[in-house]
Amino acid sequence: ETGRSVGILADLQGPKIRLGRFREGPVLLERGDTFTITVEPLENEGNGDICGTTYDGLAADVTTGERILVDDGRVTLEVTDVDGPRVHTTVIEGGMVSDNKGLNLPGVAVSVPALSEKDIDDLRWALRTGADLIALSFVRTGRDIDDVHRIMDDEGRRLPVIAKVEKPQAVENIDDIVAAFDGIMVARG
Repeated sequence: ETGRSVGILADLQGPKIRLGRFREGPVLLERGDTFTITVEPLENEGNGDICGTTYDGLAADVTTGERILVDDGRVTLEVTDVDGPRVHTTVIEGGMVSDNKGLNLPGVAVSVPALSEKDIDDLRWALRTGADLIALSFVRTGRDIDDVHRIMDDEGRRLPVIAKVEKPQAVENIDDIVAAFDGIMVARG
């Protein structure tokens, strides 16, 4: 109608690391409080002292002194100890925390795959419905494009893939990423 071409970019969500549920609803974490995140199943869900996570690799990926941001950075935790499946933290910036809030691990090289099951489904949908470009979240290396290309080949349609540079690990591997991807998007954070 307007004589302008508009491209459609399908932005894949990427892996989501979340807290579990709290038994009695939201909890207030105050500066200086201790709070534990565990990868082991909790019999009665979380409380103001401990909560589970959707990410089984958390205890293996974090080390003492690293930060964990909860709910888009509204709450900041600092790792004080890792004891088996439990990550013990101190609250640096407090606030209310509720069920299934996102966890961000700045500076941590997480071991999650580049594509979640949801991303795979969303990528297939985007390819089938006419997207023009794909953006891949939380790219860490140039090899992260390999699974995307395999799925595109399965669907019989190759599109340009944009790497979203959101983690320090991506910056360290930027030459490799630039060589492998069709474009780069520098994301906030």
